[in-house]
Amino acid sequence: MKTRNQIGSAHVVIIVLLTVAVLGLLGFVFWQNFMGVKTSDTTKTETANKVFTEKDFQTGLTLEYPNSWTATSETDGDLADLTTTSSELIKIRSDASDAFVTMSLGRNIQMTGGCIVDGTQSTAADTKRSTLPEYARTGFASFVIVKSDGMAGFYAGTLDPETSIAATLCSQTGRYFETSVDGVYATVYINSTFDPTQDRTVGEVQEFLSSNDYKTAKKIVESLHVTSSGE
Repeated sequence: MKTRNQIGSAHVVIIVLLTVAVLGLLGFVFWQNFMGVKTSDTTKTETANKVFTEKDFQTGLTLEYPNSWTATSETDGDLADLTTTSSELIKIRSDASDAFVTMSLGRNIQMTGGCIVDGTQSTAADTKRSTLPEYARTGFASFVIVKSDGMAGFYAGTLDPETSIAATLCSQTGRYFETSVDGVYATVYINSTFDPTQDRTVGEVQEFLSSNDYKTAKKIVESLHVTSSGE
């Protein structure tokens, strides 16, 4: 009798173990086929980038930007007339804030840009320069302009590697670069939530330059390259 009970108990244990194994296998299959796909889609959404390629002037200048930013474009003048002045303004703006990157292009006009305070008694500080790995025609520079009254502005964007940075640059050209299309000049620069007509404190400027918005915008500028013929 004891032997039969032991055999019966063994059968029960085996059945329980098999049931647990089957449930575990079904759970694993469910995770792989349903939850796993969802995780993959989420990761893809977070890392995928949008691409904007300039076509009106046919420069092929291209910027890559996150899905959480939006690009708009507007033109002025007759872009088909090679003898007159015409321009195009492209803005790639964060959907969550007012930070944006501007690509400004013009034919027969040297485009400049950036929110910089003017003033005769000012100094350039926090200067940083680097090259654009995929576009050798220009480089990247950022610097803060501090006036004698303590108010400040900044420039962050494309700058000819040969152009020296001085306090007077806030009111001069020199941020543009010549594209591969004859007569067309461009500049790509970063804007913050600041009103360009108002000065800011040095602290406010430096706070923006260390923000995630600025870091994302800088990556957008650094992605500048050409995807069409003419480079």
